[in-house]
Amino acid sequence: MHPKFYTTREVAKRAGVSRQTLQAWIAAKKVKAPAVIQPAGVRLWTEADLTRVLKVKRRKYSHKMGSNRA
Repeated sequence: MHPKFYTTREVAKRAGVSRQTLQAWIAAKKVKAPAVIQPAGVRLWTEADLTRVLKVKRRKYSHKMGSNRA
């Protein structure tokens, strides 16, 4: 079976954040992004990459979600 790859847009959607948020996390070095594939100029993310993005999201937003609970 071949591994599944995702675009940056797909990873952001699966993580429940905007593509711009994911790009900001990459720029801030909160997420290590896969290398850009040339000449297409795209990043191909693996399931392991997606898991790392989800961990960052949980750390980043867990305090906000906890404050909304009664």
